Amino acid sequence: MGTGVLVIKLDDCIPFMNALSQLSNISNKADVKVSPFSFSVITTHPHLGFTATLNFSPQRFAVYAVDQYYSFSISLQFFHNAMSQFGQAQDLPSLCITALLLEPTKTIILNFTSPTRRREASGVATTWLTSLPSEEKELGAIDYGKYFTIHSEDLRRVINLLDVLVCVTVTNSEVRFHTTSQVVVVTKKGGGCEIVGYEEIFETQFKIILRPSTFFCRLSYNETERVSFYQTINNSHHVVLFPVFADSLSPQYAIYFPVM
Repeated sequence: MGTGVLVIKLDDCIPFMNALSQLSNISNKADVKVSPFSFSVITTHPHLGFTATLNFSPQRFAVYAVDQYYSFSISLQFFHNAMSQFGQAQDLPSLCITALLLEPTKTIILNFTSPTRRREASGVATTWLTSLPSEEKELGAIDYGKYFTIHSEDLRRVINLLDVLVCVTVTNSEVRFHTTSQVVVVTKKGGGCEIVGYEEIFETQFKIILRPSTFFCRLSYNETERVSFYQTINNSHHVVLFPVFADSLSPQYAIYFPVM
């Protein structure tokens, strides 16, 4: 017996596909978490340990009808292929994703369909998945009262100049990215960075791993041209946010680095 139904429709699935394809540079396996309030795709680097999430606001979708919490693992390659096959009709690149949760086996039937003006051009892709427990890895809520932002171009300079493990030191006037042999300094004076919540005199220091370099460089080419750095309220992770677009409803990548 079906006990839950999910219906999501995208009028233009191309940005969605492009955003998902970036996560495949981290791992082919991802967890999809869907609730009435959010749509997230989450993957963890198998060796470097950081977690990359792609978060969508429900308002970003043409239709977003979600009656409960859904959680399942999926191959990003399958996800991308299904959208490519059924979401790029010749005259309308739209995509509809539906899911049916079956009890008591916790099986999810996931369907991809592409409505088009020509019936013969439409299609369906279906996969059967096992629902994951509602408990998920606790990454921690982000503390939005304390953060700094830098220009995307400066982040690319850090990625290209410094080694794998980068130490970040923040004061109320500057941010230093450094290793044992090199340093990149971005100052608040002149608009090089924005620093909020670091009023104390003492420095704040943490470490991040900006590899694979191609992954982080690609994320930095966003429409806002800025990258934001936060920490979680429980101090378990440092978080780097990359919005995809410049508008307030933009999907965004959140990269969680465990505190070292």
